[in-house]
Amino acid sequence: MSQNPIQVEHSELGPCHHRLSVTVPAARVREEYDHALRAAARGLKIKGFRPGKAPAAVVRQLLGDAADEQAREHLFEHVVPEAIARAGIEPLRLVDFDPSAIEVAEDADLSFEVEVESAPVIDLPPWEEVEVLSQPTEATEEQIAQAIASLGRENPRFDDAESESLDDQTLAECDLCFVRDGEEGPQAEGLMLGLSAPLYGAEPEEFEQAMRGARAGDERTVPVAFNEGFERKDWIGSRGEARIRVRRLVVPRPASAAELAEMMGLAGGEEALREEAVRQITAQNEQAERQRQIDAALDAILELRPFDLPNRLVEEEARAAMEAEIERLVQAGTDQEEAAEQVRQAEDELRRDALRRLRRYFLIRRIAAAEKIRVGRGDLEAAYRQIGARHGADAKVVRSYYEEKGLDRQLAGEILETKVRAAVGRILERRAAAVESEAAAE
Repeated sequence: MSQNPIQVEHSELGPCHHRLSVTVPAARVREEYDHALRAAARGLKIKGFRPGKAPAAVVRQLLGDAADEQAREHLFEHVVPEAIARAGIEPLRLVDFDPSAIEVAEDADLSFEVEVESAPVIDLPPWEEVEVLSQPTEATEEQIAQAIASLGRENPRFDDAESESLDDQTLAECDLCFVRDGEEGPQAEGLMLGLSAPLYGAEPEEFEQAMRGARAGDERTVPVAFNEGFERKDWIGSRGEARIRVRRLVVPRPASAAELAEMMGLAGGEEALREEAVRQITAQNEQAERQRQIDAALDAILELRPFDLPNRLVEEEARAAMEAEIERLVQAGTDQEEAAEQVRQAEDELRRDALRRLRRYFLIRRIAAAEKIRVGRGDLEAAYRQIGARHGADAKVVRSYYEEKGLDRQLAGEILETKVRAAVGRILERRAAAVESEAAAE
């Protein structure tokens, strides 16, 4: 602790926005400069002096202007955090603070102002006050029908086509052989090809021209490029052809419930298929309901204990959201001006969403502090392993990439939110169990 304390006057400029008027006595300025020069001397070899023992004047003479620059940085790195601590502020960031624009004289008092945005003060209510109503999770008839229909579409069956030649409504069940410079390569049997679903590596127009009107038993030849991922790695980057023999023409249709049950090996037939659909849908509904209740609990807390945020931070988040939405629309094919107009019309909604995201962000971290939830190195390492497993990469490579790109903090934030949501879910489950127990006792 310095024997030359600074003086701080604190004023509020707006929600979570503060101005600190700081006075640093000349003795403290000299003290900080001396500390900085002694630190600089430890990294220098100066003839006649042991490391770190050279007088400040000698270090200053050796380093020139760089010495003053290092001393100035050292000064502000120490006094600004001290001023914030004296004001009792939990800082988020400094606002447009440029210490290089402040004149510092080593033999005079230093006065300057700094604006600080602080984290919001969040007063969590008792969990007993957070009311969340449960919703049914039983599988509905509509969900069951949709699930079975979707499963049928994902596992189509193929009936013989009435048409005798390949057209836009039919598919061709084919055998094929790839050929390059007269050499036969990989082969495939029973491949389903359609005019709107050409063979990989073939140009769509060339494929359609070669295959349209093909009949069962016909043989057609289609030019192809052997692209990345082709089975013969030594052929990649070259061209050849696919020799296709049409077995039959078919029309796809969704598999029936009976066919699905047979495919899945369900002895009970359609009834067993329905029971399996009910089981899976109920599990999905229960998981979705848990997440809904967690969201509802977080929203209830925000409603019970609202808090302010720095206006500038909210504005920046809203602007970023609008810019991202414009970019999304443009990438989807919308004209730039039209995209900007659509975003302008949706501006109020985008701002509300931005404010809600920020409030949720700070609430998550406040709950984490209250419940003593942290993200440790082990959590990050586990996440790197999971990411690596999904992408076929070594965990060390993933960690290096995330750290190099500065994505590790974002990942830590995502892990923290996951852990907080899990904790909130457990709290809600305990509360629900307690309520059921009390009701049973009555």
